[in-house]
Amino acid sequence: MEVLKAAQEGVVKDFTVIQSNEKHHAIVDRYGQVLGYRYRINDKLLETLSKSTSKLPRKRVKAGVRGGYPTRHYTVWRDYALVPRESSEFKRDLPASRAWCNENANLFRYLSNGLRMISPKVYARYASVKPYLEKEMKLKPLCGAWFGAAINEEVTGSTSTHLDWGDHGFNCVVPWGEYEGGGLILWPLRIVIKLQPGDAFFFMGSLIAHNVHEVVGVRNSIDLFCHKTMLTWKDRCKKEEEEIWKAKIN
Repeated sequence: MEVLKAAQEGVVKDFTVIQSNEKHHAIVDRYGQVLGYRYRINDKLLETLSKSTSKLPRKRVKAGVRGGYPTRHYTVWRDYALVPRESSEFKRDLPASRAWCNENANLFRYLSNGLRMISPKVYARYASVKPYLEKEMKLKPLCGAWFGAAINEEVTGSTSTHLDWGDHGFNCVVPWGEYEGGGLILWPLRIVIKLQPGDAFFFMGSLIAHNVHEVVGVRNSIDLFCHKTMLTWKDRCKKEEEEIWKAKIN
């Protein structure tokens, strides 16, 4: 209740602040579970991310539950659909959206290797979907190990506290822009983690209520994610496959 009240009132004065630096930093609970992990990416990857995003079609600001700023989702998911599909925003922005994914392939590969280091189990869970996705739907993940990205642009001030309730495992956030402040508040952990341009931060966005706090200037970011429904779809496909094999054997 104290954390909920603090989130509602925006009170963070007693929270632990983790400053940005060049070293890796892990947030681990008492059971050894990694809850968050931060490290730096190189300047070339960040420059490519910034330039490729600036070439995307302009998007109007739409006020939502997380704040008023342009955001788009380039992903493969099964949101309100029976089978996986590319998001409407990805298809609407073609061919620019496909070019954006291709231009940032090295970044996604680099971050995917980071995920494999941080949580081999989550990495393997994501990877298990790919064969079914390619075979059944002729699709593939758009962002390395993750199936897609939310692209958030021109964030100023603070965003609303929220959970990425539809996601599974680890989200990965990479910010860039000209700004100060903009710490990511992890409310249940009572932590503010400072993220500067070029920091990559992995955390469980579906379990840890969070928001970006007091951006001075303009902050952009990507948030890589895997929608839970992709995993349930894969599990269903695997079960049907096993039932077919059992029927053949019997």
